[in-house]
Amino acid sequence: MGFGYLFLGYLLSFVLYMTVNSLGFGGLALLVGYATMLWGVWQLHYYHRAFAWAKWLLLPMLATALLETLQNLNTLLLWGLPLEIPIFETVMDWTSLALITVFHFALLFAIRALATEVGLLHIATAAVRNALFVALYVLLSAVAKMPFVSEEIRGYLALPLILVDLVWIFCNLFLFISCMKNICPAGDEEVAERRSRFEWINRIQDTYEKNRQKSVEHTTKQTEEFLRRRKERKERKNRKK
Repeated sequence: MGFGYLFLGYLLSFVLYMTVNSLGFGGLALLVGYATMLWGVWQLHYYHRAFAWAKWLLLPMLATALLETLQNLNTLLLWGLPLEIPIFETVMDWTSLALITVFHFALLFAIRALATEVGLLHIATAAVRNALFVALYVLLSAVAKMPFVSEEIRGYLALPLILVDLVWIFCNLFLFISCMKNICPAGDEEVAERRSRFEWINRIQDTYEKNRQKSVEHTTKQTEEFLRRRKERKERKNRKK
C-alpha cells in the first residue's frame, strides 16, 4: 500500500540523518528519505484522499533537503557559494521546522482517518498520541530557537529536546509497522501476511506485534476482572435488599 516505503523513507530522514549529519551527509539522507516517503504517500493517496496534504507538503520539503545537500557539498568541496549567510540559514531553519511540523500533522491525521474507516481504533488512537508528541517537540524546539532565549535556558532544554525527539520518531516508526501489518487493500483481507525481504524489518515487526498482543491481552483481562467485580458487587447489594 505504501506504508513500507513510508517506513523506509522515515528511517532515512529522521534516524539515519542523526548519524550522518555530523559527517556532512545529512542533506543527502533527507533528500533520499523524503523522495522515498513521497513515493509511499503517493501510493497511499490512492486508498484515502486524506493523504493529499502530506503528499504535496513533501515537495517543498524535498526543496529544503536539496538546499541542505548543496550547503553540505559547498562546505565539503569548498565551492564558495553564498549559502551560509546567517539570516538565510535562520529562515531556512524555521521554514524546515514549519514544513516538518505541518507534514507530520497531515500524515498522522490521514493515518487516523484511514484507520478509523477500517475499524482499527488502536491505530487511530496511536496516531493522535504521536501528534501530541510532535506538538511537544515543536514547542520545545521553537522556544530554544527564539533569539531572546538565553544560552542557559537552551542548555536546560537540550536533554528534553533529545528525549522527546527520539520518542516521537520511534513512536511513528512503530505506528507505520502497525499499519503495514494491519491495513491492507480491499480484497486482500484473507491473503497471508507478506514478509519483508529485509530480515531486520521482520524482527522489528514480530517484536512489536508480540508486545502489542501482550498489551491487548492484559487490557482484556483487566476489563474482564473489573466487570466481574462490578457484577459481584451488584449481586451482593441485591441480596442485602
